[in-house]
Amino acid sequence: MLRKAHVFGLLAAALAVAPAAALADQVQGSSSNTTQTSVTSGINNVTAQSANTRTAQQQSQKGSPFCNSGNQIQASNASAAQASALAGLYNVTGQTASTDTYQRQIAKAQGYLCR
Repeated sequence: MLRKAHVFGLLAAALAVAPAAALADQVQGSSSNTTQTSVTSGINNVTAQSANTRTAQQQSQKGSPFCNSGNQIQASNASAAQASALAGLYNVTGQTASTDTYQRQIAKAQGYLCR
């Protein structure tokens, strides 16, 4: 069985490691990176590359009967890089990339005392 001192020590460690979680904050982050590289040499070669990246984030937070507590923070970073090198005759390279990011936050305080 844990003593009160041990429980307090575990609680203090949890607060030090995850202060956002301890204060009822919601934090989300995402990073999407797409890199395409094509090297074509010879005669009559065709290279086609396609990439699609989709990121979705959603946070929901319902407050107490009196006031909503905590913050909602979302961040997203998306990048697409393409490179192509051709050597020879009648070579064709086609590259497409798309990046979609969807973020949604819902914070709902319940009660009439919050302003």
